[in-house]
Amino acid sequence: MIHWKSPRKLDHYVASLISDPASFAGISGHIQVLMVENNAGNFVTLDKATSSSNKFRILFTFGNPFSSLSTFTGKMERKILNNKVTYIASADDKSISFMTEFAFQNYELSLSISASFNSPQAIRYVGMNEGDLERHLLEGHFIPYFKLFAIPSPCGYLHLESKEGNLCDLISTIGELRRKEGKYLVYLESNDGKISGRVQVENGNLNATGNLCGKELNNKSFLDAIINNCRCGSLDVYIKLEVI
Repeated sequence: MIHWKSPRKLDHYVASLISDPASFAGISGHIQVLMVENNAGNFVTLDKATSSSNKFRILFTFGNPFSSLSTFTGKMERKILNNKVTYIASADDKSISFMTEFAFQNYELSLSISASFNSPQAIRYVGMNEGDLERHLLEGHFIPYFKLFAIPSPCGYLHLESKEGNLCDLISTIGELRRKEGKYLVYLESNDGKISGRVQVENGNLNATGNLCGKELNNKSFLDAIINNCRCGSLDVYIKLEVI
């Protein structure tokens, strides 16, 4: 079993992603939901379902997407408690199963993954052993997803992209946005927390507000402070959703 605790505080957006079986399957990178169990205990396609469900028919996919893939069918079950969401996925021939558990405590998210191989065929299907599969699911899929894509958006905006690196280099993104039409919102923060701020960009014009070591700065003074105090950090870009 492998464990991980997110450095970010849990929010309702991330919690809703975790509890959505289709989102979970997609994030895992190796599961596709095919059917759901109906009230009579039969599996039906989504267009035939009349209620939500906790049991699903799934397709596992492993291998190299550019050369050869191994696919096999199975089942997945979702269990939701007050502070946990658990998914158990297993192959029809019971050769492989893995459990993914998301736990919430004090607005913190932790993740545990446990894989079990019950047949010599399992390694041939998956291409790795149990421990490597656990590590692959965590480090190859879940952590990158939560880090780069599971970003809550301010009201009326859509998350466009996330970047990491030296903030002196990352702020060139703001210059690129100024040459585009539309309304954008940029949040940036250094890893040590000494620099943080937001920049609004609209049709070439910008309005920046930020904080450098506790000192409030605006517009050019804030951007100059970033350049003069280069630090590693992250930048998130949002685009205004125009409702027509």
